[in-house]
Amino acid sequence: MRDPEESPITMGTPSPDPIEFHSPTTTSGTPVRRRRTVADRALSARRLLLDAAAETYDGDLDIDWSAPIDPEKHWLPDQLSTIHGTWLWHRMGTEQRATLAKHELANLLTLAIYADAARSMLLFRDIIEASGPADDETRAALAAIHADSRTMAMFGRMVHKSGLAPYRRPLLAQAVSRLVLLTPRNTATSAVTLLIQQAIHDIAAVIADDPQVQPHLRQLMKIHCVGARRNLAYAHDQLLAEIDEHGTISNRLAALWAALATVALYPAIIAARPYRAAGVSPKHALPTAYASGHYTEAAGAITESFVRQGIAAGLFDGPLTTTILRLGRVWPGSIPRRHR
Repeated sequence: MRDPEESPITMGTPSPDPIEFHSPTTTSGTPVRRRRTVADRALSARRLLLDAAAETYDGDLDIDWSAPIDPEKHWLPDQLSTIHGTWLWHRMGTEQRATLAKHELANLLTLAIYADAARSMLLFRDIIEASGPADDETRAALAAIHADSRTMAMFGRMVHKSGLAPYRRPLLAQAVSRLVLLTPRNTATSAVTLLIQQAIHDIAAVIADDPQVQPHLRQLMKIHCVGARRNLAYAHDQLLAEIDEHGTISNRLAALWAALATVALYPAIIAARPYRAAGVSPKHALPTAYASGHYTEAAGAITESFVRQGIAAGLFDGPLTTTILRLGRVWPGSIPRRHR
C-alpha cells in the first residue's frame, strides 16, 4: 500500500506561481507511467492536468481495505465531534463517544459524496455547453470529474467499512440537487463550489494529520488531499474568472448567496441520528451543539479559508455580507485564535 507524500497543506488562496515542469515519481521513487504531454492552455487547466498526471493514487489499491478495523483507533479526531467540549461530551463514556464519532463520520462522508456528485453534474453541464468541447479546459473538467468519482468511491467504501448505512439526504439537499442543473453558471455557483471543496479539504487535512484515527480513514484522507489541492486551485481560478466576467450587481447578489451558504454549511453537518445512536437525546444535543462555544470554533475552522479567499477576491467587501458572516459566527475576526 502506498502512502501519499505528506507535504504542507496550504490553506487559503492557492499560489499563482508559474508551474514547474518536472519528472514525477511515485512515493516509491519509480517513474509515473501515465504521464502525458500537455499542450499550452489557460494556467489553471494546465496546472490541474499536469498535477493529475503526476499524482495518481487509487483508493482500491492504495488502501488496505482487507485489514480489520483497529479497536484502539478513533473514527474521528475528538475536535470534529459536534458536541466536543460541551457538558454532554463530558458526561459521555468512551464507548458512547466512539459510537457518536462513527455515526458523525458516516454523515460527513455521505454529505461529501452528495456534494461531489452535484459538482460533477455542473462540470458535465459545462462540457455540454462548451464551445470547444475538445479543448484543454474540457480535459481539465474531465480530470476534475475523474478525481471526484474516485473520492466518492473511497468515501462510500469507508462508510461500508464502518458497518453503517449511508445517511439519507436532508430534505433541503434533495431539493438543491434537483435544481442544481437549472442554476446558470455564475459567480454564486463558483463560490459555493469552492466553499464546499475547501471545507471538505480542511476536514480531510485534520483527519489525515491525526495518527489516532483508523488507518483506513487516515490513508483515505491523505489520498483525497493530494487531489484536492489541485482541484482547489482550479476552483479558485474559476471563481476569479466569474467575478471578472460579471458586473457589480450580479457579483453582489452572488456574494449574498455565498455568505448564506457559508453560514448554513456547518449546521448541515449537525444531525440528530448520530446522537440517537450514541444514546444521547437530540432534544438536549441539538441545542447544545448550536449554542456551544465549540460551534464557533468548528464552523470557523471549516469556512475560514474560503471566507479569506472571498475577502481577498473582493467578494465579501460589503456591509451586508460581512454582517451575515458575523451573525453566522464564521467571520475570521470571531474565530478563536487557536484555529487560525
